[in-house]
Amino acid sequence: MKKLLVFAMKAEAQNYFTGEDVIFTGIGKVNATFVLTQKLMEMKASDGLPELVINFGSAGSSIFKTHELVEITSFVQRDMDVSPMGIPKYRTPYESAPWKIGNSRRFFPELAEGVAGTGDSFDISGHAPEWNLVEMEAYALAKVCWFFKLPFCSVKYITDGADHGAHNDFAANLPKAAAKFFELNEKL
Repeated sequence: MKKLLVFAMKAEAQNYFTGEDVIFTGIGKVNATFVLTQKLMEMKASDGLPELVINFGSAGSSIFKTHELVEITSFVQRDMDVSPMGIPKYRTPYESAPWKIGNSRRFFPELAEGVAGTGDSFDISGHAPEWNLVEMEAYALAKVCWFFKLPFCSVKYITDGADHGAHNDFAANLPKAAAKFFELNEKL
């Protein structure tokens, strides 16, 4: 299977993942959207699109336990709010894409199932009724794949409790996350 592995940061991959089938987008929705779109356009023009785009990354949650792997099955843009215009929160106005992007297939059914609240802030609230973990790129990646009609899988390693100590726990747990991602990738 031709896969494209997507990480926000090299620290999430450590030295486990290298090669042309791996990209690092940088942090945030804009960087994730730009870099993934650029890579997919290059692949489409040369040797063809991947059969699967996989996002491995880190997340915080006050619901899931630290060190738990969670397969994301739905994605919400947690910082989209144009409610003063009468549009419900988390919905981008005037577009055809769904406000909550869902995956139609699970790739790792043995993992816990989560809903990602993606935003361009390091959120320490950890969850809301619409999501149960927070991170900064998955919604954007899922949306790019939705537009390209590509299968998308996202697995997050819970690095922290999305609380006041999150910034310390996050950095300390990235090497453990990379080792777990490597094991999962070997299963596909």
